[in-house]
Amino acid sequence: VELLLERTFLLDPNVYMAVVMTLEGDVKAEEIYEAVKKAYTQNAMTMSKAVLDENGTFYMEEMEETGCKVSIDSRDWQEIMYENERIPFRVNEGELVRTFIITKGKETDIYFMIHHITCDGNGIFLLAEDVLSNLQGKEVAYRNSTVMTEKGVIKKGGLNFLEKLGLKKLSSEWCQEEKEVFGWDTYYKIHEDFWKDSKTEIDFTELEGSELEEIKAKCKELGVTVNSYMVTKYLKDYSGRQKLAIPTSIRENDRSISCMVSSVIAYAEYDSNATFEENLVRINKYLVKEIKN
Repeated sequence: VELLLERTFLLDPNVYMAVVMTLEGDVKAEEIYEAVKKAYTQNAMTMSKAVLDENGTFYMEEMEETGCKVSIDSRDWQEIMYENERIPFRVNEGELVRTFIITKGKETDIYFMIHHITCDGNGIFLLAEDVLSNLQGKEVAYRNSTVMTEKGVIKKGGLNFLEKLGLKKLSSEWCQEEKEVFGWDTYYKIHEDFWKDSKTEIDFTELEGSELEEIKAKCKELGVTVNSYMVTKYLKDYSGRQKLAIPTSIRENDRSISCMVSSVIAYAEYDSNATFEENLVRINKYLVKEIKN
């Protein structure tokens, strides 16, 4: 099946997703290593590689062995991220995921770094779920992958008339023979040029359990979502940034490691003359409207 939605992620040099999971207690790094390797074999996507044929058609092809990587490290996950974001994923060889097991005393971090053609954010947590199940010796069912076709994007993505026309035009241009520019040389060259002078900026906030409960209670009181609270807080702290890309799941009941997400582009601004709560209610109302549309 030709991939259309994921194709937009293929040549983008900055579409890596990352999740850090901390395990407490006496868990040996070698056991986690084997659990990760096993999880790769339990999912169709992590047993596949990206293929670009001579016509420029992009699709995934299953392999006998996974090309995804796992290693044991002692460095901080941020140091690992800065190093690895500059190294392109060899997706044409099946390297879709890099997992780092970081040992640090009584705790062990599992750092997943995933190329976006592999899955959406929900897919990362499904992979983590499989790793934890393997550690506990539980039975894990094989997960096939779900591919979003053009019709699926239009139906589930809620595109308006002009967006549907744009998608059809864009899709028809991918494989025009006279525009044969989408090859693996292009993929690696774009990545090299982008990361030559770029570095990820991390805004890191750690919330304790009591703080999260207070946020949830406040949101319930005002009738807003926690997501809207985080967006409002972000707009307050970074008042100059007004354009937001909000990922919305179109999975329904799908539990595969796949790319099943649509982004809502919204424009919002924090009003410094209003209270945080007033901004929160207004922004929540606006975001809910944009997502429904």
